[in-house]
Formats: sequence, C-alpha cells, structure tokens
Amino acid sequence: MGGSCRFALALCLLAATPALARAQPPPDEAWRTIETAHFRVTFPEHLEAVGRRAAELAERARARLEEQFIEAPSGQIDLVVTDHVDQSNGYATVWPSNRIVAYIRPPTDSLALGYFEDNLELLIVHELAHIHQLDYPGGFGRFFRRLFGRSPTIFSFPGTDAPGWVIEGIGTWYESALTGAGRIHGTFHEMVLRTAALEGRFETVGQAGGNSPVWPGGTRRYAYGSLFFDHLLETYGQDRMGAFARELVSARTQLFGNGTLNGAATRIFGVSLTDAWRTWADGWRAEAGGLDSELARYGSITEPERVTRRARYAQHPTVSADGASLIYVRSDGRSDPQLVAEHPAGGGRRSIARTNHVTTFDLLPSGAIVFDQLDFSDRYRVFSDLYVAETGGAVRRVTTGARLTAPAAEPDGASVVAVSEGNGTQGLVRVNLSDGTVTNLVEPESGIYWAYPAVSPDGRWIAASRWADKRHDLVILDADGNLRHQVTRDRALDFAPAWSPDGRHLVWSSDRSGIPNIFAVMIALDTGATGAPVMLTNVRTGALFPSVDPSGAWLYFSGYHVDGWDVERTRFSLGQARPAPPLAPRFDIEGTATAFRPASATAPTGAGAPDNIPSARPYAPMRTLWPTWWLPSLRGPIAVAGTADGRTPRKELLGWSIGGQTSGVDVVGRHAWMARARTFTSGGKGEGAFSYEYRGLANPTLGFSLSQRWDDEGVRFDPRQANHASPDPYYVLARERRAAVSVRLDRASFRTPVSLTVSGGLVRQDRELLDDALEAVSHLQLRRPSTRLGEAELTLHASTARSHAFQMGNARGASVSVRTRLRRDLDALPAVPGSGRVDSSVNDIIGRARAYVPLPWPGYGASVLAFRATAGAAHGPGSATGYFDVGGASETLIPAFSLLGAPGVSVLFPVRGYETAARSGRRAWSASVEYRMPIALVNQAPGAWALHLDRILGSVFVDAGDAWGTDHLPESTSSSVLLSAGIEMTSDLLLAYSPFRVRFGVAFPLVEADGPRYYLRFGLPF
Repeated sequence: MGGSCRFALALCLLAATPALARAQPPPDEAWRTIETAHFRVTFPEHLEAVGRRAAELAERARARLEEQFIEAPSGQIDLVVTDHVDQSNGYATVWPSNRIVAYIRPPTDSLALGYFEDNLELLIVHELAHIHQLDYPGGFGRFFRRLFGRSPTIFSFPGTDAPGWVIEGIGTWYESALTGAGRIHGTFHEMVLRTAALEGRFETVGQAGGNSPVWPGGTRRYAYGSLFFDHLLETYGQDRMGAFARELVSARTQLFGNGTLNGAATRIFGVSLTDAWRTWADGWRAEAGGLDSELARYGSITEPERVTRRARYAQHPTVSADGASLIYVRSDGRSDPQLVAEHPAGGGRRSIARTNHVTTFDLLPSGAIVFDQLDFSDRYRVFSDLYVAETGGAVRRVTTGARLTAPAAEPDGASVVAVSEGNGTQGLVRVNLSDGTVTNLVEPESGIYWAYPAVSPDGRWIAASRWADKRHDLVILDADGNLRHQVTRDRALDFAPAWSPDGRHLVWSSDRSGIPNIFAVMIALDTGATGAPVMLTNVRTGALFPSVDPSGAWLYFSGYHVDGWDVERTRFSLGQARPAPPLAPRFDIEGTATAFRPASATAPTGAGAPDNIPSARPYAPMRTLWPTWWLPSLRGPIAVAGTADGRTPRKELLGWSIGGQTSGVDVVGRHAWMARARTFTSGGKGEGAFSYEYRGLANPTLGFSLSQRWDDEGVRFDPRQANHASPDPYYVLARERRAAVSVRLDRASFRTPVSLTVSGGLVRQDRELLDDALEAVSHLQLRRPSTRLGEAELTLHASTARSHAFQMGNARGASVSVRTRLRRDLDALPAVPGSGRVDSSVNDIIGRARAYVPLPWPGYGASVLAFRATAGAAHGPGSATGYFDVGGASETLIPAFSLLGAPGVSVLFPVRGYETAARSGRRAWSASVEYRMPIALVNQAPGAWALHLDRILGSVFVDAGDAWGTDHLPESTSSSVLLSAGIEMTSDLLLAYSPFRVRFGVAFPLVEADGPRYYLRFGLPF
C-alpha cells in the first residue's frame, strides 16, 4: 500500500521490488488458514482473531468491488495476514496466483496513511482492487492463459501493462471510496499536488508514469493517480472506472499498444488522458494562484526562514540544550539516512550516526541521542529497537527484538517513553536505557493506537498522538500513563507534540484547516489542563514535526516543498498567534467523510458475514504449490566450432531444443520449486532440470536439485591417421547428469548481510564419439567414455555495498565473495599405475571483490569511483587445459528472454574490448576501475505513451586481465596482460511501464589491438 504493490511488467512480471517493502512472511510461523467462499486467509496461530476479521472484510470488499468496479477473478484469493515487519504496508500479486500480503501494523505515525477508520479494511480494499483490475484478462489474456496458464507475462495479464499512476490510482481511489476514509479524504496527497502547482513543477501525465527519484518519488503514482481519477470520475461519472479498466485490456487497445491509453480514455470518458490531465493541472494551478486570498482569513501568511536545502527528508528538527546545534534526521537520496547536526541557522553540517531509515529520536540531557531503528531480528522478521548515539560517536544498542518506536527522553536521562508495537496493537512503555528493561505504561488495547509521545521538561506529563474511535487526537497523560486531558477531539490528524522549554506550552502539527500547520496550547503546570488552541503558522504547503529552541525564540519544523521536506523556522511568538481556525468540513466531529461510504457497504454482504466464517485449520502449503503456468524453454544448437586452419568445419551436433518450464511457491514461501524439460529437434535427446528449496526452518535453507545437460567436447582424430593431410574428424558429445544438495545460512542485516552456502553432489559424465554423419562410432573408443565425480562446494558472501535514491548502481561500501570447490574423480581413486585412466579431479577457488567510493563532485547524484577484482586458481589433473576464460563484457538480457531459456552471459573475468575467451588458463584474474558520473536527470516522457527516460550516467573505465597455466603455456609465464579502456553511457528507461537499464559502450583494446568494440548491454557491469 505504501509503495509496494506496483506490478512492473513489461515482457516479464518478475520485476524487482524493494526487499523490505515485500519482505517474505516468515515460513517458520505456526500458520493457520480459514477458507471462505472466495478467500483463503492464512495467519500466524496467535493472530486468529485478526485473521477472522480479515476474512469478513475481504468477502465484504470483494462484493463491493464486483458491484462497483469490475468482475472478481474466479477461484479463491489468498490473503496472508502477518505481523513480521514493524511497518504499515501490504502488497498484491497476480502471479503465480492471486495473493495479498497484509502487514497489520496500524499507520498511526503516517501523515499519508493516518486517515483511516479501519486500517485493515483500508489495506484489504486497496490490494483487492489491484487483484480485480490486474487479473481481468480481456480477450487477449484469456487466449494466452488457455495456452500458458498464469504465465508471468503481460500477455496473460494485460492489465499490468499500464502506468503506475493508473494501477495505484485505482487502488487508492477505491480504498477511499469504499471505506469512508483513505488518502483521497486526507490532506497529504492534496499537499503534494498543491505544492507542485505553487512551486512550478506539477508533473505531466508522462512524468507521472515514470519511476524517477525526483520528488515526490514513489508517492507520485498514489498522489497524482488517485486525485486525477477522483477528478475524472467526479466529472464523467463513477460508473466509468470499471469500463476504463476493461477498455485497457480490450483487443483494440492491446493490438495497437499503450500509446492508445489516450484512445481508451477517449472511448470511455470522451476525452483523452493527455487533454484531461492538462485541464486538471490547470485547475490546480488556478487554485494555487488564489490560495493567498483563502489563507488570509487565518491571518498573515507565514514566510519561514529555510534552514536546509535539498534535504529531501529533513524531519524532527531539535535544537540542542546549549543552543549550539540543530539536530535532525536527513535522507537526501544522495547519501545514507543519518542523524546530522548543523548550525541552528543552517550550514556546517556534520554526521552524527548513520541510520537504517528515516528514524525518530530525542535528545538526552547528556547530549547523547536516543533513536529507534529497524533491523532484522532474524532472516524474515524486521523489528524496531532503541539505540543511543553517545556524544563520543559510538552507537549503543539498548534493546533487541523489543519492537519499540518514537522514544521520548525523560528529564533524568535514564529512561525514555516509547511506543510498543506488535500483533496489530500499540501501547506506551517506559524503557530503562542502561539495561533495556521495558515497563508498560499504557497496555495495548484493540482499537486504540499511539504515536509520538513527548515528556514534559519536569517529567510530570506525557503528551501523545492517540487514534481512537476513528479520531487521531492529541492527549495528555500523567507520568504513570493515566489519561488526564484530551487536547483535541476531531477527525483531523494531530501529530508529533513537543513541549516548550518552560513546559508551559505544547506545540504540534494538525491538518484541521486542510493544510498541515503548527498549533499550540497553554498547559497548566500543576494540573496539565489546557487552554484554547492557537495557530502558530499559516503556510501554503505544509508544516510538520515542530519544536521550540531552548531560548524560546524560534519555532523549528519540517516544511514541505516541491523537492521534499526541509527544516524551516519562524519566530515563536504566541502573542501574535490567532485562535485555531474551524475544522475543515471533512473533519467534522460527526465524521462527514462516512458519506462517501456506499450504502451497500454498511452491512456484511454475501458469504463473508461473521456467522459464515468457518473454523481455522492447519496451513496446507500444497494448495498453493501446484504449478499454475508454463512457458516455452529454448536452447540454441550444440555445435563444434570450426578450426582456423580449415581442417574441421563448424559442425552442429544437436539442433535447437524446445520444451517448457514452470515453477511453484506456496503463499508463505515455505516451499519453492522449478522444473524445466526440453527435447532437441535432432539427435533424439533431451535435457531438463528440477530444483527445490525448503525454508520452513527459517535458517538454514535446504536445497535439492537434479539436472541433465548435453554439450560438445570438441574434435578427436584417429591416431592411425596422424600422418594424413586431412584426417577424419570425430566429434565428442557429452551428457552431464548432476544431483546436488545444499544448505544456506543467512545473516540478514541492513548493514552487513552475510550468507554461507555449503553444497555437495554427484556428477556423471557420459561421452559419445560421433563420425562426420553424426553416427555412433564402433571401431574407435574413447579412453574415458564415462566419469563419475563427487563435488563439494562452499560459498561465502558479505556486503556493505548500498545505493541511494538518486544513484544508478551502488554508491558506497564493498562486497566480497569467495567460492571454493573440490571435485573428485571417483573412478580414478585410487589410481592404478599403468591403467591409462584419466583423472578429472580438480580443486578451484574464485574470489571476487567490489568497492564503491562516492566523490563530492556536483551532479544529480554522487560521482562514484568503482573497483572490481576477480581472481581464480585451479589445481589438479582436471584443470590441465584452459579452465578459466578471460575477456568480454558481461551481458544481461531482458528477463523474458531468460524465461525462454536464453540467459545473458555472466562473464567471470571480463576485459571489455576482447573476445570472451581471449585468454584461457588455470590461473586467471581481471580487474576494473570505473569513474561513474551523473550526466542528466531527465524525467521526461512523450505524453501518455509507454516510454519514459529517467536519467543518464556516463562511465570511463580501464580493464585488465590475464590467464595462464595451460597445456600451451608454462605455469610461470604468460603473454602480455590484456588491457583496455573505454566509455559507457547508461540510461534508466521505462518501456511498457517496466524499468530497463540500458548500457551502450565502446572499448579500445590497448594490447593486441584490432580496433574498438561496440556493445549494448542491460544493467551496469558491476
């Protein structure tokens, strides 16, 4: 819901999504399942009550969506209810079956998602709207599904081939229309678009369809999409949404491509998307032009002083007790999220501590900082804990697995008040910072949620945001957690309270006027009673996270702008403050927003009513593990290359192979498998593979695989014709059968993930000797027609490499991996002197290292100096001939081509500008140095067409490498090292609304030069 349910499909539906946003549910939970008429709801055993409610809400949402939007898909939809991530999110997928995963943490601390009546209902409606839209096949989709099932392609799911703002706009519109709350009825999306209009960067329909990190980043598809559809449906009728979704997958639209989005809209709404968008944007600009006169009724417009620039996320600004430093959390998309300090008027920024995300924090009397931070508690669970950044720079972890957020320091500095998370509930606790002891202050209670506690300077009072009875209000508790006063009582979002230094005033952010602004109220020190609220700011855009500096002179806050949140300040002058304005109509205490809820939604509908929900039963993974799709699997001919001297021409031993592949994974990811089978068009042979993973232990992951593959092993000549000018060639065709098991251990971490894989297996190699007519030869025999091998392999990988929003590729950190393999020839052990057996045993080791160093040079992102080095060595009789190849440029093909059995070539020892096997040997190395410079942040598209250019990166590189130790070169010598230099241009594109990173390069070989080589690849080289 918060950025994770985009279906990025072009030719393949297996698009990457941020790992945390789509974190897999823990497969080791004690899962249970409830089946209703249309849903299979799966949940951890301890969340059965939530699962039963989710089943009721899902059936109700399905009935409403089918009535008011588009037909529901046939068959049951899987809904997984989980609490393994301390984030408010969810996602939906139509492959390999219709599945929804809902994280049940309430979004009480989110300005974007905080306007809800029932957060679980809102989430289910949003994701289910995606399923209804994206599963709808149309004529083309039905045809392809008859052939290939639910194949991961746009041909089976044509509804996925749409801009992100269409998909998320539909989901967000229905989330709001069917629940009486949601983002359309809130103020966040309006703030995003109003600010874009005010500050001259309201996006075109083409830009909104992109994936650019330019603000509002991932929010654009939700904000622009939902409010544009709201405009269309209000203008042309709400009944048009279903018709538009059907038209998107109709034959006439699909036949002529997605440029006919305009045509589809014209047929349904009577106007093209481009024209409707232009009219809508002009309306926002006109409204922005008249905003000042509207705001004048609240007093003079606040013109704050901007303290930071280009911070993107600059939140929770707080001035230190000595007044010397402004401290805030910053995530600018060009570096790590971090706690930073700078001069209270701006400038002189320095980093205090790196954080894993945009965190919340508070200052301790000692000058240290307590903050919350997400991290993996195991491979699948991501929980929030408390940390302290000491004044000396060290970071100390206070709790582990405690699931705590929003710490608020108490006056003694020994403890903090924080929000406790878990099981879809929230409470308030006190945490001892010395030993991490947690004591409950406010017990978690269903339907009451908490955010942003703040302790008064004298420690007597705790202010906090509280959601209860469909209202997000500000309350005051005593030090023991007892409710004493309710400061606000309305449907507006009252956020992030902070105390003035003398404890006499409380400031907070509220969107009660329709624009988030800062408000204040006077507090009686002895009783905690409050006066009437006053309005401290009257901004055009939005203001959040206020604080008053120790002198009481300045009010700091996060101010919203077209490039994100920056720290701003204005004078803290209560004498000039005006009474809080009346509530905007949407926030009336009676909840006028419920008028948006259709009458048909006021009572349970159909088989989802509570009395029809059956009992839970143990989770049965086989129900979602069966294959639902297949795709063709192709492989090119197996041929022996001809020799340069012409003694043997190129010979095709086996023709193209054709077959199919499929896979399956259950809804909680406990089991996963893949199968592929192909038969060759000549030679009467076949090959295939099967692999299986079991993740039910959480850690380790157990694997098993079987495969059979054919290949050539070159040309042989009859030794009796050694003196002939043209001896008869004979060809060796080899079949390899492999069985292997593996164990993988993972240490999941935001900072330094580590994985260790140990595997072992058996390999059997059988060889056939063929004559020129490709008939089996009987009068000659290979010395070794078959070989049995035993293998053991160990792979270790660790990484600190990471990227940022504006970067293309990794920007800082390093990664290292080492793989060592022992292969033993079981038939040659023990060796028998004089037997003539050929020993194929070999040991090898390969190491790879990559490093990225950001450079402080101008550009839309950081320039990066990137290093890569790979080295390998092999020992044993099986490595006597060329074991490693050096040369070439790594190639990655479009994912769909991989599905068809033609994966890109991953070059182990690349040296661009040379052939892939320019050097061969049992010792090899290659290294690269690249300077990557950001060239242009374009973010442009030609109208509603399915093409968007985001950004361009330039690279200058030097490659080097060598191999030695073959039958033709002594171990200790080699020819000159291969050396090349070149340039590359890399672009981030959206084609058919899916992301592609396209790289064009030219490499100049500097040794054994035969002219420059040009190449086109997908993805960065490393």
